[in-house]
Amino acid sequence: MKNALLLIAVLFLSICTQAQDKLRRGSITFNDGTVKTGLILYKNWDVTPREVKFSESGKETQTYTVAELSSFKIGDEEVTEEYERFTVEIDTSSQDIRADITSAKEAENSKQTLFLQKVVEGKASLYLVKLNANREQFFLRIGNQTALELLNKKFLSAGDVSSPKNSTI
Repeated sequence: MKNALLLIAVLFLSICTQAQDKLRRGSITFNDGTVKTGLILYKNWDVTPREVKFSESGKETQTYTVAELSSFKIGDEEVTEEYERFTVEIDTSSQDIRADITSAKEAENSKQTLFLQKVVEGKASLYLVKLNANREQFFLRIGNQTALELLNKKFLSAGDVSSPKNSTI
């Protein structure tokens, strides 16, 4: 019985420790190009962050917003995640097939300044943003051009209100 309770306690503690936020080595780049290395409070984000908690010493953290930083990286030599700030046109229309999907094929864009997570870097780079936990949106940037959203929009086709269709632009 004691062994079972001890096992349960150890499992509970290990789960709690894994769920906690962790300070990870990383760097932030300010709008003027200044780079600081230190520790970033990493939360294994389900939603792309709009601010970053950063510490040079590991003790006091300071919060920097998307307006203050041009990029940030998690990791040292081996970067595990990299985010860059972009001002983009992003589709904000509903994708919930149980809610308010309309028959409009056009995206409902809004201009927003966001951190986009770099997925692939090259002559053409692929970025990802998650504005909520249920939706991933991808952006393509060729060279130094503006990042453009790769759209896959759900809509109702005329006369068929039972099943949404996809429009890939």
